[in-house]
Amino acid sequence: MASDKANMGTPQTVLILGGGRWAKSIAGGVLKIVSIRTRIIVCSPRGAEEIRRWVRQCNLGARIEVLAQRPAKRYVGITAVIVANAARSHFQSVFWAISFAEAILVEKPFALTRRQVQQLTVEADRLERFLAPAQVFLFCRYFHAYANCLTRSGSVKHVRLEWLDESAEHRYGENKKYDSSIPVFSDVLPHLLSVLNVLFGQIPDKASLTEVRRGGSEVVLRLFMDDFHCDVVVARNAEMRCRRLLVTHQQLETSLDWSVEPGMINDGTGQYNADELWSENPSPMTQLLSCFLQALNEAQPDPRFDMESTLKAASLNEIIYPQYLKTLIKIMADEISKLNGNIGVASEHIRYGLNELVQSGGSITRDDAPGVAKRLLEECLTMQEAQIRAQLYDLANADLSTGQWPENLSSVLGELHQNA
Repeated sequence: MASDKANMGTPQTVLILGGGRWAKSIAGGVLKIVSIRTRIIVCSPRGAEEIRRWVRQCNLGARIEVLAQRPAKRYVGITAVIVANAARSHFQSVFWAISFAEAILVEKPFALTRRQVQQLTVEADRLERFLAPAQVFLFCRYFHAYANCLTRSGSVKHVRLEWLDESAEHRYGENKKYDSSIPVFSDVLPHLLSVLNVLFGQIPDKASLTEVRRGGSEVVLRLFMDDFHCDVVVARNAEMRCRRLLVTHQQLETSLDWSVEPGMINDGTGQYNADELWSENPSPMTQLLSCFLQALNEAQPDPRFDMESTLKAASLNEIIYPQYLKTLIKIMADEISKLNGNIGVASEHIRYGLNELVQSGGSITRDDAPGVAKRLLEECLTMQEAQIRAQLYDLANADLSTGQWPENLSSVLGELHQNA
């Protein structure tokens, strides 16, 4: 990697917004790329102490500074900002970063509505900033290998995509945590579209909600491509991790299973490693970060930072979310009414669904959500099903004041309230 550093422009300071496992991974990736002259700052109001412990353990105190509050815009010439905090904080964080940084990289989901994506893009263009979505799967060689397999296998009739996260999953030496303030499909859609774009050269612009399971921790979607559709299962708290694509062609079936990277391809006659050089090459995240920082000195950034997939992910989220919320409220009301006042028999699925709902308005933090959800459940146990549905409607209706969800959410919830 020494030659890469020599050829790359040296950003004065890289600021990473976010905490936990992913912020550490990003910081570690940046360290591999930039010269020793570049300062790295990690800012996390909730996770600063955890990051400081990691910095001490890895003896990185000379390279990484940790802050609990955002630095002043003029602070030590921040050149690039990487936004990797909670999804609901992305819009404000990115808008703030655009005001002073030359380049901003945004982890998925970039934003929760198309309008937010457009507002940020317009502001970045106005100030001549480089604004980029972190579409890490576009840098995975194993998807390109499977795309070649698909080309050889003939026309596609149907696709099934399974994306399951294991409960308390352990990744790269640490427990993986999900953002419980947004539904699983909102979190994963950007990745799904990146994968489909690499494999089929197109991004779906239509979607429908098929089923909501286990209190919203598992969701089934249908994404519509030009000549076929893709059925998607996304889940949290699953029994085991799964990343798998199953493609039905006219005369055979092929698959890619990258549950353990780089994965295995089945071309219909046998299986083979999807990337024989996986351990010898830079990781997809390292490649992504390298291309992002190189863009500081390039007139034409890497095309993999194009915003089309990001815009469509936000648009599909707007299509799916109102119907999801409507379905989830009905399921929660039905399940709670069946408890007959006994909170002790409330399933994990009920607790998951309520935990997500109480955060839907954006005012309840992830740390406070379990306690608020428990009090809500206790209150609902004294109500009839229709009253429970109305109570959850009022909770979800708080979403409308945040501007984070689509305008048609109002009419969907209004219909739900009338039927309560």
